[in-house]
Amino acid sequence: MATPAEIAAYVGAAAWLPQIISLGYRAAVRPKVTIVPEKQVEIGYTSFGPIFNLRLAVSAARKDTIIDHVGASIKHEDGATHEFA
Repeated sequence: MATPAEIAAYVGAAAWLPQIISLGYRAAVRPKVTIVPEKQVEIGYTSFGPIFNLRLAVSAARKDTIIDHVGASIKHEDGATHEFA
């Protein structure tokens, strides 16, 4: 038979279960981000430099997310590479 001290210890240990489960859930569940681009892009050059216009849709499943950077690397057939952000 468990003593009152052991019962109190079990109850105190069980009080941590919601926090442990929450941490495990947040670590295991990552958002699934889907990017759907348009079939054509606009690439050009202005007096401010090269431009890259791409229309796209972004969808997140499982969990909300914040996208803080979107970039593209464009490589020309002659080997010139440009990074767009």
